[in-house]
Amino acid sequence: MEIEGIIENIIYSNDDNGYKVMKLDTSDGEITAVGIVPNVVVGDSLKINGDFVYHNKYGEQISIESYEIITGTSILSIERYLSSRVLPHIGKKMAKRIVDRFGIDTLDILRHNPARLMEVEGIGKKKYQDIYDALEEELKVQDTIIFLQGLGIPMGQSQKIIKEYGDETISRIETNPYQLINDIWGIGFKTADDIALKNNIDEKSPFRIKAAFKYYLSSEANQNGNCYMPYEETIYRVSRLINIEQEYIEDLIMEMVLENTIISDEVEGKKILYDPYYYNSELKVAGLFSKILTNEEIKTNINCEKEIERLKNSEKIKFADEQIEAIKSSILENILVITGGPGTGKTTIINEIVNIYTLNGHKVILTAPTGRAAKRMEESTNHEAKTIHRLLGYMPVDSGRGMIFDHNEENPLDADIIIIDESSMIDLVLLENLLKGIQSETKIIFVGDIDQLPSVGAGNTLKDIINSKLVKTIRLHKIFRQSENSNIVVNAHRINSGEYPILNEKGKDFFFIPANNNTLTQKTLLSLVAKRLPEYYNIKNIEDIQVLTPMKKSEIGTTELNKKLQEVLNPKRPSTEEIVYGDKVFREYDKVMQIRNNYTKEFKTKTGQEGLGVFNGDFGIITEIDNYDNIIKVLFDNDRFVEYTVKELDELSLSYAITIHKSQGSEFPAVVIPLGPGPYMLMTRNLIYTAITRARKLVVLVGSLKYLQNMINNTHIAKRNSTLSYRINEYYNLYKGIIDVN
Repeated sequence: MEIEGIIENIIYSNDDNGYKVMKLDTSDGEITAVGIVPNVVVGDSLKINGDFVYHNKYGEQISIESYEIITGTSILSIERYLSSRVLPHIGKKMAKRIVDRFGIDTLDILRHNPARLMEVEGIGKKKYQDIYDALEEELKVQDTIIFLQGLGIPMGQSQKIIKEYGDETISRIETNPYQLINDIWGIGFKTADDIALKNNIDEKSPFRIKAAFKYYLSSEANQNGNCYMPYEETIYRVSRLINIEQEYIEDLIMEMVLENTIISDEVEGKKILYDPYYYNSELKVAGLFSKILTNEEIKTNINCEKEIERLKNSEKIKFADEQIEAIKSSILENILVITGGPGTGKTTIINEIVNIYTLNGHKVILTAPTGRAAKRMEESTNHEAKTIHRLLGYMPVDSGRGMIFDHNEENPLDADIIIIDESSMIDLVLLENLLKGIQSETKIIFVGDIDQLPSVGAGNTLKDIINSKLVKTIRLHKIFRQSENSNIVVNAHRINSGEYPILNEKGKDFFFIPANNNTLTQKTLLSLVAKRLPEYYNIKNIEDIQVLTPMKKSEIGTTELNKKLQEVLNPKRPSTEEIVYGDKVFREYDKVMQIRNNYTKEFKTKTGQEGLGVFNGDFGIITEIDNYDNIIKVLFDNDRFVEYTVKELDELSLSYAITIHKSQGSEFPAVVIPLGPGPYMLMTRNLIYTAITRARKLVVLVGSLKYLQNMINNTHIAKRNSTLSYRINEYYNLYKGIIDVN
């Protein structure tokens, strides 16, 4: 039997004899192929001869007798190209019909005799005219698209590459595919390396080694939050990554330092390596931060003693001593950190600081890292609050891969004091831009919960600021009476202290439902979200209930749960449009999330205001799917309408279930958390603590109590490599020395 397919994944490979177990994408779906196939990589197109066999453990497979690597255009690459919806009305089924009808001549017919498409069942005059109109533009880049598809590059990324390189796409990729990493957002080292190896690049090419260094340091920053990596570990990891002896790796370091590709430094006796981007960012943050910290010119006209006396005598609110200390410090300190768990009165403190400063004629700015956090801040204070991006007036640059801000060192914000909520979420680069956007005479108050998960981006800024021991830090411990009635608040603090939570108290808001395996946990969770909780609590299951899970994989991971929750909450109906994108199905009224920052994405508010930017973690509802024009409309945060083409759907994910990491900065009326087995490094106390503190009214845990106990006992917190605290001290001593001399 002969089968043609593209290698999607190599599950197992024996380097000694070339034996492999592979997943192939074929016109009949995904197929497992096994046999001796040396010198192939993910993305290769293969023509295989063999027989289907049945393995007791792994099911049906094709046993490879002979194979051929297909170069150039294949029937499968043509079908994949057409099914990617580059042309209207052509999805997977229609693409297969067209290729079945015309075979390898399909592209020639599209170019020279497209009217023959009407020979295909389902394409009439109207559909043909729509296809023809789009075809004229598409033909200009068709050969390049096919070339990129043959390299295993998805359609969305192919479009970005062509937009960047134009007519030079093929020649530039063949010359140095590693340049894609720097030029095309979303393409990493592994993709570029696969392309390079297919083009027979020397394994010890300086291009390859330098790209591996850059990839390793940037991926440590983006995935693990590390601003630098130890010298020896970097050499070892890069050597393993590209399977080259360490001496070849180390020989290029000095050359890369001279090129400013990497930064080599020594801090407290440790030799370390940086991506220059994060090195420069640390220095900038430390310098600007220390400048404000040591600025003796910052004055207020606020009578501190009078305000504190007023607070102590207040009949409306009974302030705790630690709250009064925080408010007093906001008047006296240039920079202040206020940290505490739920129910400890952080919002009350913010309200009082805003009142004191505004009544004394000072300009106050409120901000937060996410839209939801900013909205909560505004609602609780009745004072305008914006996300940090919008506050600074971000502007996309470099084809949307980066951004600059309207407010910067040349044009700082006019403010006497800036208060930042959910500040544990601020990464190093965002803090740098915030500090560049304010004057050195502006006071800063960081408010947050230091025990929650750190920022998604690189750095651990709030912890580093506290660890510098130069900034007054108020830790709030007292739980207020109104919060004592909530087991969500009580249990969050118990878990944070390593104690077991109170479960299933009648009339309370924190419950546990046992399930002894993942299958039963999933089944129970689906029933809870679809019926039991909405009926008992009179809440809306799509809008009010959020499933938070530690992981993406397994029966209780986001991938599987989103499919199942979609089936029960928003099943396919004749009146509901849907669109298939890869292995995802999107339907009208689905709950979705933006999964990457898109600074150039246009939106329009309900009141008609226009703007740019949709951000990683923004929640929305699909309001309309137009399969005729291939347009999907999403309403984010019940205010901003955004349109997506099919080619942009890699930016969206179903969000009935999201990872706990993705929930940072958000709050939900009800949270359901599945408990099951997972990696030790992931299943930690601060993860379950963060999940619980996302709920306002109800928490339901489903699964096995032993996994809850394991998470409470697991105090592991992955260390983030950062020298920010050290550098803040360096710059502080520098500025303080200058002041003392004067």
